[in-house]
Amino acid sequence: VDWIIVGDPLPENLHAPTPDAGRDAVVAMASVKIPLSFGAHGAAQREALALGRAHRARAQATQSRVEAELAQSRSAVRNHVRRVTLHDTTLTPQAEAALASAQAGYQAGRTGIADVLLAEREWVGLQLARVQAQADYAVAVADFERVVGRPVARAGSAVASTMEDNRHD
Repeated sequence: VDWIIVGDPLPENLHAPTPDAGRDAVVAMASVKIPLSFGAHGAAQREALALGRAHRARAQATQSRVEAELAQSRSAVRNHVRRVTLHDTTLTPQAEAALASAQAGYQAGRTGIADVLLAEREWVGLQLARVQAQADYAVAVADFERVVGRPVARAGSAVASTMEDNRHD
């Protein structure tokens, strides 16, 4: 309800007075709110629930992908550690022993220079493979550090100390 105070009528309107001039006006108003979107609230609620499920599914997929990448990276590091260890503990000592034997046989006159050269070629090839295994290990560790998001300790491991020894050679 509205009440409007209009006051006295103006003097120029006295010749042709307006009916009810100078009387305060009262206005009554009523309004009714009619919902026109009957299912909009339910649809919005269903949409919000579906978006929530989609976000949770995406988060779960991301977590699974990261866990798989971490497992693969860790496996690669372990594999390269085994390769470097195999070269350091088995292959290189065997090649060095074969080379020493061929050189001793050549000096004693029991073998020819071809045997020494073959043994030396095998030793050089294994040294190259050993360095490649160490490089592969370093790449695998760098990838592992990328996956976990921080540097990992390598000090104290046989591979790390072997790699440090080779840097000083």
